[in-house]
Amino acid sequence: ALFLTFSLIVRIGCLLATAKLKSMHFVRVTCEHSMAHLRCGLVISIHSADFGRRDQSTCSFGRPDSELRNTECFHHVSLIAKRCNGKNSCSMRVSSLVFGDPCYGTYKYLEVTYFCQCK
Repeated sequence: ALFLTFSLIVRIGCLLATAKLKSMHFVRVTCEHSMAHLRCGLVISIHSADFGRRDQSTCSFGRPDSELRNTECFHHVSLIAKRCNGKNSCSMRVSSLVFGDPCYGTYKYLEVTYFCQCK
């Protein structure tokens, strides 16, 4: 009976936490050649993941202008969802070797939007 009560309390707490966190999404931007680290107190649920470049300012420090000009180059990637969904943390190298190269010669970044959910 005590275990059942504890399990019920944990489940209700998880549902309340999920309701609160579901109203907020988390966005993680990781520059090319770095490691993307996603963390969640519950489990990760990827909403979207895009690799490429959409603006000239993100991940631009120390990069030549020629690598930042193309801002119409990105593609949606599903690999991060396959690796991270259902886990409370995961890491992945951000690289054209991993995600493909939507725009050769452009310095890219990964932008991931995710929620935290109960299992």
